[in-house]
Amino acid sequence: MHSIWHDGLFYKLYNVLPDAHWRFLRKWYSNLDVVIKWDGYIDYSTYFRVTRGTRQGSILSPVLFNLFLSNLMLELSLCQHWVRVGNHLYNSFAYADDVFI
Repeated sequence: MHSIWHDGLFYKLYNVLPDAHWRFLRKWYSNLDVVIKWDGYIDYSTYFRVTRGTRQGSILSPVLFNLFLSNLMLELSLCQHWVRVGNHLYNSFAYADDVFI
């Protein structure tokens, strides 16, 4: 499985989004410092930077994922290597911010 690389995502979005939206999302994603909580609310990890993937639970995540993979999925749809399941042909599967090829 692979996660979305932020720099690659924003390279692809540069000519797709209005400039103000692109800059907002770029800043939002470039400052993702997170902490992991475990054992209820007692213990926390140290903060660390997130550089891959989309924000969990965000309504934008599926859209960003689709935009990131659109060229790859188009190329794969032209590929002649498939798996047949009944009357259907498959060559790639993508969901949320993970892809399996």
